[in-house]
Amino acid sequence: MSLKNRVFAIIIMLIFIFASDNIVDAQLANSEWPLFRHDLKHTGHSQYIGTYTPTLKWMFKADGGFWSSPVIGTDGTIYVGSEDPYLYAINPNGTQKWKFKTNGSVHQSSPAIGSDGTIYVGATDYYLYAINPDDGSQKWKYYAGSQVYSAPSIGSDGTIYVGSHNGYLNAINSDGTLKWKYSIGAACSSSAPAIGTDGTIYIGSEYGSNGLCAVKPDGSLKWKFSTSNNVWSSPSIGADGTVYFTSMNKYLYAINPVNGLQIWNFWLGQVYWSSPAIGNNGPVYIGTCYSSWSSDGPGDLYAINLNGTQKWKFPSSGGFVMSSPAIGADETIYIGSGNGYLYAINPDGTEKWKFLTGGAIHSSPTIGKDGTIYFGSDDHYLYAIGEGNPNAITLENFTAHSEGRNVILSWTTGTEIDNLGFYIIRSENVNYGYTLWNKEIIPSQGNAYSGYEYSYVDSDVEMGQVYYYWLADLDVHGEYEIHGPVNVITNLGSLIK
Repeated sequence: MSLKNRVFAIIIMLIFIFASDNIVDAQLANSEWPLFRHDLKHTGHSQYIGTYTPTLKWMFKADGGFWSSPVIGTDGTIYVGSEDPYLYAINPNGTQKWKFKTNGSVHQSSPAIGSDGTIYVGATDYYLYAINPDDGSQKWKYYAGSQVYSAPSIGSDGTIYVGSHNGYLNAINSDGTLKWKYSIGAACSSSAPAIGTDGTIYIGSEYGSNGLCAVKPDGSLKWKFSTSNNVWSSPSIGADGTVYFTSMNKYLYAINPVNGLQIWNFWLGQVYWSSPAIGNNGPVYIGTCYSSWSSDGPGDLYAINLNGTQKWKFPSSGGFVMSSPAIGADETIYIGSGNGYLYAINPDGTEKWKFLTGGAIHSSPTIGKDGTIYFGSDDHYLYAIGEGNPNAITLENFTAHSEGRNVILSWTTGTEIDNLGFYIIRSENVNYGYTLWNKEIIPSQGNAYSGYEYSYVDSDVEMGQVYYYWLADLDVHGEYEIHGPVNVITNLGSLIK
């Protein structure tokens, strides 16, 4: 980025920070990302600029994949749930602070952080938990009567709102007692409540006769907008109060917050789980994929103008999009894909950069105040990527060929600075199914003055199969750079770069 553009981006950030001082959600932690979708309106819009370069800062390993999305406390601690039974608290350097065990899994529910630092999160064991930030001990738990996939939100009076799979919007006092609950008429699978400036709570439900519900702060119904299918995404609220959400009927809706009438709808052609994000003065961003439990098929990121017309569409190269977008203060959009990449997309719809993980990305990205992007992957890792110096490797070549019943990988470096060694990543498809193939690092043999010729033999192959390989070099700071792919058809000896 040029100096002029960097200065412009910094000015935007400072304006956004100044403006945001007047719109802090009173009972939320005053941190850079205290709950799912950033704020109570679920705009997904940060006051900070994300990283310009996708350099790995660290990876944190859990025992399950990540569908839950990370949030950030005032001290920089990252909180995120996993498909294993735990809510994790991770220090800013990527080390574990503590972990809290539930009796189910924190499969989809993303945490919310209160102004006193208390972390609230749901689990599949039918409970919403309140957890102390210092040591991870339980303060209380609320029995919701069914799985809690929904991410909680916190109202201006400290009330915690969360949906449950038995069809209720639960309003819970800060001491863990029930304030009220409203039957939304159908299961709340994953929709998280958004809260308007007047305190109205908006939440989606399964089955089209219910669609999106607007509930008053006293627990009575304000209005209900019906669709012909499930509403699994979470609603977002624009600056003028307009409510945006998607349905499994493949439409994006814009709804009048006063009377619940439709302003416009936009045919997406496919939709699944992604929730809308709202840019500064628009547009609305939403990810799509084919509507199947297997999440098959390609997906796109749409940018829809506030008048309901399409601005642009970004294809994610064959990967479904169930992650929800995050927007930096410079209007860069960040979103994960089923092909294993996290994408950074410019406001004009062009690709800025992409970062490869070892699994599909259902988790939604979070932006830290230093520009670090945090997100989870199905490969069981939470990633932190940000500015950094890439590993000083001069890679002269990287090739693969079939030899007998083996695949031979060869690569040559010109120079190596601070390099620890190399890992091999393999897949049978260029877009997904990535596996870290060598469990032990291949040690570095080069230095700042000369490189080395390396080779690796993969004997665990099937004849006539196409394999894709990537080479990852890891440095002493824990940062890595990925090269490739190269692919080869076994027993045919043909290399395709």
